[in-house]
Amino acid sequence: MGANGASFYMSSKSDDRPDIRKLFVDELGFKDVLGTKDIPTAQLASIAIQLKKSEKQLHVLADNTVYFSAMSKPGVKGAAMQMNDGTMVLLVNPSYHTSVSGSKKVLRSEQQSGFKTKTDGKITNDFSYTARHEYGHITQFSIMRKTGKTDARIRSEVQSIATKKYGASGANPSGYGSKNAKEYFAESFASMTGGNPNAHGKALKDWIKQNT
Repeated sequence: MGANGASFYMSSKSDDRPDIRKLFVDELGFKDVLGTKDIPTAQLASIAIQLKKSEKQLHVLADNTVYFSAMSKPGVKGAAMQMNDGTMVLLVNPSYHTSVSGSKKVLRSEQQSGFKTKTDGKITNDFSYTARHEYGHITQFSIMRKTGKTDARIRSEVQSIATKKYGASGANPSGYGSKNAKEYFAESFASMTGGNPNAHGKALKDWIKQNT
């Protein structure tokens, strides 16, 4: 879920686990990691490792002020927000990030219905799906600010590549990706980084290379 505006459902208490702070703040580049005490260390570490792969190439966290926070909105797995001053927040709901098997079960159901994109089936890519999707929103916010392109224009350009170069059979990467231009980008990003990219995931990779 991508949104612009004030912080909502965002925690204010820093996670004081040394290993977590080292991973998210020192190594990944988040400004702070907040309210994540209910997510086990191993699960958070798995998310950090997957995000680090994208950050190594895109430098989104290095170039922006971004917080990683827990959120508590019922029924929402995660969100990403951009404040008026440009500060961004990547949020995950602990309710969906404590049980690896439970998370996988929900994702498989969403993938089978076409609501979410497929992964390569690896536990790390399955469990980090929401966080990678939300990092996609953060990436789009950053690119929009740098290039001046609207989310609608970005979607149109990526769709063109997906159709002309990769033979996309549909206009969107997933059911959720059809909601709006921001979710199109985030779902294409989840596909791009999930180990089994579809036409839109491949197209977004090309587009990012051309525009960053």
